[in-house]
Amino acid sequence: MKGFKLFNKREVKYNLKKLKQQKIIFTYLILQFFLLIYLNSKIKVLDWDALSYILNAKTIIGLENYFEWHRPPLYQIILAIFFKVLGYTEQLARIISVSLSVMSYYFFYLLVSKLSNEKTALKSTLIFTNLPLIIYWGPRMYSEIPSLGLMSLSLYYLVRYVKETRDKKKNITKHGIVMGLAMLMRYTSLLVLPISLMILWHERKLNKKYVRGLIGFSVVVVPWLLFNYLNTKSFTYSMNIANYQASVFIPSFLNYYAQRLNHIFTYPILLLVAGYLFYFFIKNIKNNATELYYKKDLATFSGVILLVSFLLYYQAWLNLKDTRYIVPVLIGFSVLAGLGFEKLSEKYKLLQKTFLILFFTLPLITVGVAQNFFVSCEDYIALGNEISVLKEGMVATPTWPYVTYYSNKTGKWLPHTYENLLKETQTFGVKNVLVYERSIEPAWATTQFFDNVTEFVKIKEVSGCYGSASIYEYVGESKKDLKFEDNVVNSFAFTPLKIFN
Repeated sequence: MKGFKLFNKREVKYNLKKLKQQKIIFTYLILQFFLLIYLNSKIKVLDWDALSYILNAKTIIGLENYFEWHRPPLYQIILAIFFKVLGYTEQLARIISVSLSVMSYYFFYLLVSKLSNEKTALKSTLIFTNLPLIIYWGPRMYSEIPSLGLMSLSLYYLVRYVKETRDKKKNITKHGIVMGLAMLMRYTSLLVLPISLMILWHERKLNKKYVRGLIGFSVVVVPWLLFNYLNTKSFTYSMNIANYQASVFIPSFLNYYAQRLNHIFTYPILLLVAGYLFYFFIKNIKNNATELYYKKDLATFSGVILLVSFLLYYQAWLNLKDTRYIVPVLIGFSVLAGLGFEKLSEKYKLLQKTFLILFFTLPLITVGVAQNFFVSCEDYIALGNEISVLKEGMVATPTWPYVTYYSNKTGKWLPHTYENLLKETQTFGVKNVLVYERSIEPAWATTQFFDNVTEFVKIKEVSGCYGSASIYEYVGESKKDLKFEDNVVNSFAFTPLKIFN
């Protein structure tokens, strides 16, 4: 056909140039993948949440009888797909978790490269991937890091919509779709919605076109809402459980993260961010600017909005405190730190010349130090073997994921009262109880308490890195009618789940 060309020379030339620009980041991501695999291998027994995600995923494909409703669905759906296609192995689950973390690093890089430029993106990614919380959670099978990646990708498409003249409809739709995926990875990722509205308002692009983004978001989220309704008669049941402790403002918690600044951010990077923001404010004051520069600069504005918005939510409104919950703050924080690093590099040429050395040696140094933090309690495996030989029936325990995973029995959390536990011997078929000498949760369930009741008899005492524990057997008749447990924090829906059978 006249005029038809299989390859457009200009397009090929552009793509080769782009590949050359990105070969550094791809090499870095490959390095990160193997470093995360190495750190993951140090975890002999997987963490609590990791086991829950695996068990949920196995339930989805019919290999398990365990489902935690308060877990957002996307992580376990991804695992279930791979388990269905390739068969379940723990090693496969570990590789998937590391791969999701590395993909998240790349999505963050894409966001900063679009907000600013390739050089700043490299520096921001170096800072982001070497922050203590990212190093600690990146190799673990938790939803924190993958949710950061999806939030970053969603904002990347939003920035493309704002900055580019081409494919506006596609970009705003992709923004909405990925925002929905981020929410289903971790419900608190929905904070991207108000942040995106602020960015669009700032850029004067908040118009009816954003409806496409909301439609894309709805296409992803509505099926999960319907699934909730089919099984629980509530569209938001899963979200209600997950956020049960996250909606109360408690001023006494305002200093929780402030006391842990060095563990979260590290002081040198804090100074880098503070110095960068100070630089821009002073620059505009000296120039007698009628409008502060950060209002014109999308990268700076977005970094500030991301940092402040997430910080306010996690610092004040999130009742359930843990350092890992604040990791979304690190997106905006690393954007600002990367901008500051770039400014320092422009002023001090030595930094620019040594950047590549730092880029590939810093991860090796930090991983060498961090490997001491990747330990686990291997005695849970032996404990699971002890429980596996018990009589048929459900096991109630504060450490139900470990019991279920390592004993091939169905474990269940202990209810808030002993009276409810007695009821569950009939409604759930609870036959045994595993409790610890020191209380884990709930507070009443200790070995001292069970030693003084008549309905349960101690049949075995064990000990390990988890402390001293005892196994008790119910001496009455226990039924085996598994059914859905209603309106309880950390509740379970035992199969059959209506969408799967």
